[in-house]
Amino acid sequence: MGVVSAPLGLRKTAVLTLVLVLMSSSTSGEGEKMFYPAGSSDIAVTGEPAHIGDELTASILVNNQGSNSGSVRLVLSDSTGSNLWVGEEVSISPGSSREVSAPLVPASSGALELNWEVTSDDGGVSAELNGSFEVQVYESQTLGLVSTQWSGLSPTAWTARYPRPSPTGSNAM
Repeated sequence: MGVVSAPLGLRKTAVLTLVLVLMSSSTSGEGEKMFYPAGSSDIAVTGEPAHIGDELTASILVNNQGSNSGSVRLVLSDSTGSNLWVGEEVSISPGSSREVSAPLVPASSGALELNWEVTSDDGGVSAELNGSFEVQVYESQTLGLVSTQWSGLSPTAWTARYPRPSPTGSNAM
């Protein structure tokens, strides 16, 4: 801060105060962590087709374009915000890319609209690392053993029959 006095006439003196505000900014980029998508900014989902109770995995490749290592994680939430799935924290070195994932276990059938975001306690996450996607979830699969039939005296040879789903969804033999 600097102070300058200037006479404004023979008998009048005013003090002109100049206040200099210096805003610091990093020009070298030293110490920053900048996380961006490595390739596509879309989420990949493995484990489909999804049924109630199946464990799916949502993932995305993330690149650290900063100069220091940092950690990120993938967070998923349903459209109501009531269900939350949080992935493990993944450390990414400068210039490197890593897969960041979160598990997802649907509890009901139908279209499941999910919001996702990559978060970091270190900051510096690109706005491209969030969005939404939809997973179609089907009713639970069941496999029932209807009967067994042993042939001969050896329990190593046997026959099992199980119901096969019909096109209408009911089980038929």
